[in-house]
Amino acid sequence: MKISLIENGLDSLEKGYIHLKKYEEAKESAQSDSARFYILKDATLAIQHGAEILFKYLLKTHNETLLYSDLSRLKEAYRQKHAGEIDELFEADGVHTISYRECIDRIIDMCNIPIDKKLKDNCIKVEKWRNGITHSAVILNEFEVSSVLTKFFDQLDIFFSKTIGDAYVDSPGKANLDRAFRRLRSQQSPNENEVEHKAIERLIHALKINKITEVTTPGVLRVTDTMTAVSILRSMQGDEISYGFDMSNLHCSGKSSLTTVTSEGAIVIFSEDTKCEYHINLKEMIIFIPHIGAKLSPLIFIYSKKLPTLGHAPIITEYKSTKTQRGHKLADGSFVWDKDEYENLDEEHYSEGGVDVERFLSSVCACFMNIQKLEHGAAKRLMFGNPPSSILFDALKQAASQTRSAPDK
Repeated sequence: MKISLIENGLDSLEKGYIHLKKYEEAKESAQSDSARFYILKDATLAIQHGAEILFKYLLKTHNETLLYSDLSRLKEAYRQKHAGEIDELFEADGVHTISYRECIDRIIDMCNIPIDKKLKDNCIKVEKWRNGITHSAVILNEFEVSSVLTKFFDQLDIFFSKTIGDAYVDSPGKANLDRAFRRLRSQQSPNENEVEHKAIERLIHALKINKITEVTTPGVLRVTDTMTAVSILRSMQGDEISYGFDMSNLHCSGKSSLTTVTSEGAIVIFSEDTKCEYHINLKEMIIFIPHIGAKLSPLIFIYSKKLPTLGHAPIITEYKSTKTQRGHKLADGSFVWDKDEYENLDEEHYSEGGVDVERFLSSVCACFMNIQKLEHGAAKRLMFGNPPSSILFDALKQAASQTRSAPDK
């Protein structure tokens, strides 16, 4: 039986996206880490193989010799082929086809066929994942893998439709591949699972760009460097994912963003609901990453260090162990901290871009952040209990460990 390179490649891609649908089903039903890993492994291997075969078909249509690494051995291979001793050149002794990476480079450099940077980057990512699948330990970036493999379909489809043409588009295997992908996208329809998917994907991205890699899911980590915390808080939101917060002074917001760092080193969290800035001198940030499929939000606990009181007649509020100072930030960036001046502000200051400010003065568990569309468990109760950061970290670590060791569903 002889199968064309196009049908071979399309068959592998179809199998890959069938496995990716199975992965989404396993995630939704909260199957074990190992079960999800093996399904995602099969998807990655099949999709990479399918892409490689189709890239090599494209190279072959331009010049068959471009498929081989050592051109000096082709003379004897061609002699054997013409003599009917072999059917394909690669059957000859010492003849080897080029690598996946070299194939892509030759398409660009020797065939003068441009490959979009995003497609090339994802090709290299998928190859690295293929090469790295040598053990069964579930890696935290499984959400990134599934997301990239999903985006990979459209990128490959556009590229091969344009460069291979009718031989690809009208192939019987193409209809089967399209059907497998439609079923995958149906499985990935917007719901809690997609919110969870995007949330952890964004958090993974935030950790990766800060070179934080030794984290499992479920898992917990602590960040004490202010600028690293700032980078994570800025990067973990996007793709329709936003975090709200509950503050230990009883303020809350359904949507927030980290905007800047003050001259004294305090992070600034802006509440879009109340149009108020919160200044926190960050001591430590504890991040809890939930079990995949649990429909729980990632949780961010922020601990504050003391800040000095500003102004001559400050507006101070205390609730339990939390002390805050209220002020106002004018449109020009200056601040009002004295009570009399604050109370004399009129609506014009707000309409011109001014916002109120809450300045955390005490050393406390100042707030926790979570995604409103996902459950946050006992996070609020933990925050208001104001446990020392070491105790909170150990409690979350123990919860993560118990989840990992729980019997598979």
